[in-house]
This record gives sequence, structure tokens and C-alpha cells, in this order.
Amino acid sequence: MSTHEPESESDGLDALAPTELRTPRRPVYVLGAGFSRAISDLMPLTDDLGNALRERLGLNWSMGQQVSFEERLTVLSTALPFLQAHENTRRRAEAEALTAAIADVLDGFLETVTGSAPPLWLLQLVAIWHAEQAVVITFNYDTLVESAFGALGVVKPHYDNGVSYELDGKQIVYPAPRSSGSGGWQDAISADDSSFQLLKLHGSLSWYWSSGDGSTVVQDRALPTFGRATSTTPELSGIKTLDRFLIPPVLSKDSYYNVNIAHMLWRTAHDAVANASRLTILGYSLPAGDRITAELLRMTPKGTPVDIVNRDIGEPQAATSPLGRATTLGFQVNKTWNGDRAIPAYVRDRLLQRYPGVFDALADYEDEPLIASVSLRGTRDEPATFMLRSVEEGNNGVDIDLVAVGNASTPPHVTVGARMPSFAGADDFHTAKTLKKVVSKSPFRVNLAGRMFVAIGAKGVRIGRWEAVELQLAPAE
Repeated sequence: MSTHEPESESDGLDALAPTELRTPRRPVYVLGAGFSRAISDLMPLTDDLGNALRERLGLNWSMGQQVSFEERLTVLSTALPFLQAHENTRRRAEAEALTAAIADVLDGFLETVTGSAPPLWLLQLVAIWHAEQAVVITFNYDTLVESAFGALGVVKPHYDNGVSYELDGKQIVYPAPRSSGSGGWQDAISADDSSFQLLKLHGSLSWYWSSGDGSTVVQDRALPTFGRATSTTPELSGIKTLDRFLIPPVLSKDSYYNVNIAHMLWRTAHDAVANASRLTILGYSLPAGDRITAELLRMTPKGTPVDIVNRDIGEPQAATSPLGRATTLGFQVNKTWNGDRAIPAYVRDRLLQRYPGVFDALADYEDEPLIASVSLRGTRDEPATFMLRSVEEGNNGVDIDLVAVGNASTPPHVTVGARMPSFAGADDFHTAKTLKKVVSKSPFRVNLAGRMFVAIGAKGVRIGRWEAVELQLAPAE
């Protein structure tokens, strides 16, 4: 890992920066194809995707081998003035066939990748995004982030009525098209701003439309999740008879952005970038040809720390390298990670940075008990909230009834302990005070329902008349 701090260049656009914060300052992450490739080697980079499409459609590229897939598709999509109309129409049809085939090719890769467990670092990163309530901007069509969120099993507890439920992968994606057809209760739940926000600026494999008609964009409610079998329920809404809503990898995307959902996505991204507390670029090479994205990222407030994580970051003097492009855009580069394991290494470092933050988050608390809510998928349908205690073997949790604890006249420690056959005393349970002693020395690890977690944050909550501290957790080995 290396650190660079290039001087920012004046771009003459300072007047366009917002003078007031229209949205809260939140960390912003930008994902490119290299992010999905880090999850699985099966996920293609742009030129790899072009080669897979060429083989699938049996095409014979007429341009040299050094021409990128973006350049090929751009030329095919552009009417050339020296050709007759029918020739340009044929070329345009070939470009449309390539775009349509992108979804089919990626579907196959995605089914294979999500058929097994996700890498641990991915679940940890999603947990960090959740704790930060970050904004995640992606140019990838795949649904790997949504699938990882579903595999993480983020729980939203309602302490006033004791009801807890898992957030769905679709709830972090907004703005988004409406769902097609009638669905179950999960489909009726609207976007949820208690977690992070995923902005899919180039569309999604789960979005469909009548090509060219922006008013028809809808999303498929079915969403693959790592490690779960794909649903065999027949698709009856007719959504899959439509075309996928994907903005193709062409150098000039202007005409594809003239759709309502695209405007909403890009304007939401603009507000997030313009108010970013930190900008992290993961697996996106900042290509010079993507001028619209470059102008979006120029809105990053001056002085905002920027982290660049890419397999190859290049040098600041190389104008086309990610680090060189960052210099051109005037970024205040804070840290960089490169190499084949750049993204997992970045996640490991971020976890190490968050552990001391747990201690800081507990500054205003003393005797409040520690609780954590997690999914129990595989053992029972509903999530559970645990009160945390210290035992000789380490730290674990006691499953509690939120309603009973909230209505009790005795403190939560006593109420829960009285129902335990082996209860030795209220001192068995962790409080904010005891945790501060632990996390000042090392990360706090806890075993909940046979799974290991590590604390990455904490916040105060109220259960009835009683105050408690809810730990934010990430999965651990």
C-alpha cells in the first residue's frame, strides 16, 4: 500500500459546487467492473465481456485486436455518413444484438457465482457500508451487491413493538423502477434509508423496459442471494418478455441518459458526491473516455480524502492510469491499494480502522446493557436480538424477548438473567462500561447463534423504559 498526496488542479468549476449542503455528508463509494472481478474471477471486465459476446454471437471483428470493446460498440452504434442507410441500419442492429446479449452472458456468470458462499471480505464490506449508511455508486449491471446484502442478513429491529425483520436486497436500491406485477409482503416494503444506498447508474440485470420508452421501466422482484437456490416459481408477470434496461458500454452514452430513472439516479449521485465526506473508488479505472462520470466526480468537495483501490493504480505522471486521472481531476488522494488482492486488503484495513471507533461511540454510555440483532436464517425464520455476556470461553449472546424486557419493572440484566438456569448475576452481562475496557485493547468478538461477529460500531437505543447500546456487527472468521 502506498500513499500519495498530489496537488489539486484548478478546473474552473468551483462556481458550480453547492454552497449549501442539500444532503447529509456521507461516505461515497464508486464501483467499477474490477469490483465484481474481485468477488469472482468469472465476472468479466469490459473487454472480456466483449470477447464472450463475440464468441456467443459468432461475430468477426473487422477492427484491429487493440481496439477496446467500448470503441467497437460505439462505432457500431454510430451512423457513419459515408454508408448507405441500410448499411447503418444493419450495423445498428448488430450493436443492439450485442447489448441484448450482455444480459444473457452476465446471467450465466451471475448464477454460477451466487451459487456458492460469498467471500468473507464482501460481507464485511457490506456490513461497513450498512454501519456508515454510505452511498454506493455502481456502474455494474450485476446484482452481486444486493445478493451480498441478502446473504449478510441485515436485521431492522423495532424496539417499541418487539418486531424485527431482515432488510431485502431491493430495499437498498433507490431510486429504482417499480416492481412488476403483484408481490408478497417483501415487495410491498419501500426503500429503507436505515442502511446504505445503492445507485445503479447504468441500469441493472433486474430492470426491464420496452426499449426506447422510459416510462415502461420496471424491475423484477426476484433477486438471487449467495448460497440460496434460484427460485423455480414460474414468472407470470410477463416482465421477461421485455428488454433489459442497460446503458451499454459505449463511449458516448448521452442518448441513453434521456430517461426519467436515469435523471433521478444521476442527480441523486451528484448530490451525494457534492457532499461526500470521503470518496473511495473500488475497481474503477477512471477512464478518460467516460467524460460524464469524470464531470460527476469533479463535484467532490476540495480537500475530501480520496482512496483508490484497483488492481493496477499506475503512477501520477501516467495520464491514463487511475492515479494519473485522479491527479487530473484534482483529487486529494489519501491512500491507495493495488495488486490482485487490493480490495480484500482495503476491507481488512477498514475493519482495523473501525475497531477503535467502537470505543469512541461508547463515550456517553456506562451501565446500559449491550444488545445485537442478527439473522437466524437456517435455524428459524425470524431474526433474534441477543443480550451479550462474558463467559469463560469468550463472549456470547442470550436470546431475549424485546417485549418482555421493555415491559419489565426490573433492569434488562435482571429480567433476562432471572430466566436463565445458570444465572450467576447481573455482572455476567456486558455493559457499555465493560465493553470500553475490552475494545480499548483489542476488537470485540462475540459468538451469536454459532456464528462469529466483530463489533464495528455502536449506538444507543431504548427498549420500553430501558436504555441499551446496540452493537453494529460484521461477520468474522
